[in-house]
Amino acid sequence: MKLTVLATALSTSVLLALCSASARISVPPLILLRQGQALQTAKEYSKALENYGQLADLRGDWSEPHTLMGEIYVQQGRWEEAYAEFSLAREIEPRDPRALYGLGQVAHYGGETGKAALLWTSALSLDPTDTQVRCSLARLYMETSRLDLAQQHLRRILLSEGQHQEAHYLLGLVAAADAPFSAVRHLQTAVQGEDQQLSSKARSILDLLAEDGTEESQAGPIGRLALASLEQGFPNLAVEWLQELLADEPGNQRAQAYLGYALLSSGQPVRALETLRAVTRSDPKDPLGHYFLGVVHRSQGYLPTALWDFKRSLRLDPANAATYAEMADTLRRMADYTAAEEWYRAACTVAPGEPGFWVLLAQFHVDVVPDEEKGLVAATKAVSLRPEDPVAQDLLGWALYLGGDLAGAKTALERAISLDAGFARGYYHLGVVSCELGDEDRATWAYRRAVDLDA
Repeated sequence: MKLTVLATALSTSVLLALCSASARISVPPLILLRQGQALQTAKEYSKALENYGQLADLRGDWSEPHTLMGEIYVQQGRWEEAYAEFSLAREIEPRDPRALYGLGQVAHYGGETGKAALLWTSALSLDPTDTQVRCSLARLYMETSRLDLAQQHLRRILLSEGQHQEAHYLLGLVAAADAPFSAVRHLQTAVQGEDQQLSSKARSILDLLAEDGTEESQAGPIGRLALASLEQGFPNLAVEWLQELLADEPGNQRAQAYLGYALLSSGQPVRALETLRAVTRSDPKDPLGHYFLGVVHRSQGYLPTALWDFKRSLRLDPANAATYAEMADTLRRMADYTAAEEWYRAACTVAPGEPGFWVLLAQFHVDVVPDEEKGLVAATKAVSLRPEDPVAQDLLGWALYLGGDLAGAKTALERAISLDAGFARGYYHLGVVSCELGDEDRATWAYRRAVDLDA
């Protein structure tokens, strides 16, 4: 059946190739451009690339098809191809701001933040109204702790687009530690925006600001905000906040432990180790210091040492399910699968109402050591606790497939992609199941979507 689907796809591609020769002559360039843009908006990237390729052949003097192809390659993580297309666009039109922005994206991905800043600044000089470029530049300045410059760009965005959701979210995040009232105003606006992911992030920061700040760990609101900024992709912001807190409270052990983790997340493992070793020397009974020390040691490949750290943390805080999961993950990396399973199950036992641990157990039984019965039990529990989680639905679908329930698998996988239209793994699994069911059209469509989203 899979060969039949492949043959159908190949014959379709041959037909498209034959038709494209006449299309290059008969289809006006602007129609090809608009069709490609519509396909790109729908994330049908393979078809969009075909249109843009035809357009580039028809109009070698246009930079736009190359820029648009580069944008798709960025979405797919095909960075070398993206660089090639943006470079071609710039050769055709040296002052194309979108090509400059794309080259900046490639540079930023490669860790060349200075080069990215220069390219994005050049793009803004050509088109000062481009809020996407300005927002990316603001994020870069936040990543590199140049908060004043970040705020300048974000406020500039709000001058022209007063309800710009991302600008409000980022301004709220930057102001959260030092100007909470201003932060709340921006975050409340961001919560009301259309992007649900940004809305959720803004809501999580608002919830932190609303807490009374009393907790046993004495991490304080700054510590919690720092962790939130880590989760939301701004480790340098977390480092800055925690260093400010420690300047006022040098004896705050919990903040010191958070700082160690933030330093690791910002690409400074040596400083992270030094910071966390100081924490555990100062207070050997602080479980968080040992926990983060285990995370750092594991990131550096010292797996037995990481296990020792996690065990020490557990002796001090046996109710922390996250530490059980870290033990399991470390043992999995050491290929000790029997012990890893025991620790994943222990995490679920300690925190049975937390869906994330059931997802980890399901992933272990579905992807690492396949066991359809155990995987199905764990995935079913995860879905019951969090029915709107596409990952849990996908795991349920794949566990059902492994157990031979194709109809049930298809239902769960259709649900997964309905919850997250950009979930490449879900489309791939749906393609496999649809193929087994004989639904060749659905299988071909699902495989194409999987390739579009994760080339």
